[in-house]
Amino acid sequence: MSTPKILSVSSNIKSADGSPRSYDLGEKTLIVGPNGSGKSAIVQAVSLAVSGAAEEVAGRAVTSDPALLMTLAHQHGHDGSVVFARVNLDNGEHCQWETSRDGSHVKTPAHIRPRWVIPHTSKQHSPHFPLRDVREVLTGAPKKARERFLAWVCADLDNKTVEAALGGDYEQYLQLTAGCDDLVPVDRLTHSIDTADKTARKLRAEAKAQAQLRDKLLSEVGVRPADAAVLAARDAVREAQELHEAALLSAGAGESRRRRELLHSLLGQLRADEQRLLSQVAEEEALLSDLEESESVEVRGSVGALHALEWAMSLSADSCPICSSPVGAQHVSACRDFYAHKVEDAAARDTRRREATAGLASRQAQLSAVRQKIAMHEDELDAMPAHNPNDEGVSVDQTRDALSAAQAKLNALNAAASQWKTLQAAKNLVDVNHATAETFSRYKKAAQDVVSRLLDEKVESFCAKVSSYLPEGWEFGVMVTDNGRDAFYYGLYEGRGESRYLKVGLSEAQRVTVTLAMCAALDDMLPLPLAVLAPEDRGWDAQTLGEVMQAFKRVKQTVLLTSTVMPASDYLKGWKVIDLRKAATPRLRLPAPSLPEDDGDEVQVTHSLPKLPDELSVRAAPTSGRARGGMFRSLRIRVSKYIVEHGLEAARHAFRLAHPDLVVEDETSPDAFAEAAANFLVPIGPQ
Repeated sequence: MSTPKILSVSSNIKSADGSPRSYDLGEKTLIVGPNGSGKSAIVQAVSLAVSGAAEEVAGRAVTSDPALLMTLAHQHGHDGSVVFARVNLDNGEHCQWETSRDGSHVKTPAHIRPRWVIPHTSKQHSPHFPLRDVREVLTGAPKKARERFLAWVCADLDNKTVEAALGGDYEQYLQLTAGCDDLVPVDRLTHSIDTADKTARKLRAEAKAQAQLRDKLLSEVGVRPADAAVLAARDAVREAQELHEAALLSAGAGESRRRRELLHSLLGQLRADEQRLLSQVAEEEALLSDLEESESVEVRGSVGALHALEWAMSLSADSCPICSSPVGAQHVSACRDFYAHKVEDAAARDTRRREATAGLASRQAQLSAVRQKIAMHEDELDAMPAHNPNDEGVSVDQTRDALSAAQAKLNALNAAASQWKTLQAAKNLVDVNHATAETFSRYKKAAQDVVSRLLDEKVESFCAKVSSYLPEGWEFGVMVTDNGRDAFYYGLYEGRGESRYLKVGLSEAQRVTVTLAMCAALDDMLPLPLAVLAPEDRGWDAQTLGEVMQAFKRVKQTVLLTSTVMPASDYLKGWKVIDLRKAATPRLRLPAPSLPEDDGDEVQVTHSLPKLPDELSVRAAPTSGRARGGMFRSLRIRVSKYIVEHGLEAARHAFRLAHPDLVVEDETSPDAFAEAAANFLVPIGPQ
């Protein structure tokens, strides 16, 4: 999509009466007015409307906290009014932020914006205001600043370039960045360096711990036991065990004899029971055989004749139903009684047969149980050791002591062998961890060399791009290495030839200008729609402001500058100017203090400016490396002590007299002044 432009802004933040104000904006806008005239309110309104956050609120560099933003409202919103900021774009869209109070609480702000507008969050700056991100990076640690700078200038880096640059280390690069496919190549490269460094430090820590264990074991273990000594101790334990078991058997020989005699007695009784039961079983079997043989066809015939005679008697028949003779009823009755007696005898025999069968089964079960006991006692006799009268004189206590001594010796040898194994493992682990750590350290160095080469290739073109957005005669520079070490310094070059050096102690106006130019160069590399460059107000002088405005005409982003002074009219071409000087309320002038009357006493004259010591009066030649770092720290401490002793204002005037080229803004803190003065006294440059 084409880059939209801001047409106007409306807001009631910082309004004296809560009423809104509207201003037309251009692609390049200068807001001029005295302090308190509302310059920052316009910039904060644009920031709030687009990103939902604003700079320089309640001491915060940037904040989206509704409670803090409510401090920008009239009476802090306690009058119940809505505080808002609205930006109209030239494509017909708009961005609006607003909120109000609900009693003692601030409502969640409503932020209306197009879908392509990315708001500011607590974890990520809005990309539409790149100055926030760049400022955070430049004021952070040098290591992080260098990494982010690498990510900026190498954003177009591809995997093929990384592979060609790493060569044989590319496989390790892939291992270290496994699972990081969502990162761009330059971020994966820096991630691999961090991972390799952390892994190497972790391995060295583990190696140190293992070395301590190794040293402890070396002080505790004695001579390493030989394998033959351990085997001999095992044989001695086995022999002592056999002797002790034999002694125990000998000590129990008397008990074995008594048990053997008891078993023989039990076996004799059981065998007698066996013979008795065998005889009873034979008798029962013979009786049963006799009973089974007595049951014949005659018995079955008698049962049939009895049934026939009872049938004839039931019919009062005179003839015999068996032979059909007319024998008469009396004869039939006598025959029926005869056959009834025969059937009763057969039933008695059947009962005796069943009883004999049950008795035989019982005798057989008893016989089986007796035989099982006999077999069990015989097995126990067979398992008992043979009695040896010669073993009765062996001492169990002696064999037990001998076994304990042999076992103790074997345990001591095994413990020593185990300690030596642990010691050897610790030694091996120390060596392995050191070797692996060296591998990661070597990769880290190789990858850092690749990063340095990439930076060397990209830095020159990036610096040239930044310089193209700076006023005439300003040359931007960056140092990413210092005497072979990773570093990150940025500033402006001064001097010529051998005296040329990188001035890093920039004035506030220079720092803001350079930072904006860096944002412009970065946006050229990774363009985003609606990028706004709106720095904080930093006491411009008219000439510098005009030159910066002239240079910023080449910037593609929207620029909002605020100033208390108006530059010459020649510099205003191409800029939209919002002049708040006419609307500003004049400040009341305090009457001049009356001078004390001369009482005639002699006036004592004192020197208001103490002299700078020699070490703070001479500027060193441009240099770099550790020597320069030591000098810088020493001078910064001396300047800080000078400020403590004489005060910041006296130190500021003393340095201005001794070093006219040192430019430090009046609002600079004591620490920042000491750092800027030390950087000036030991400039960075080639050795």
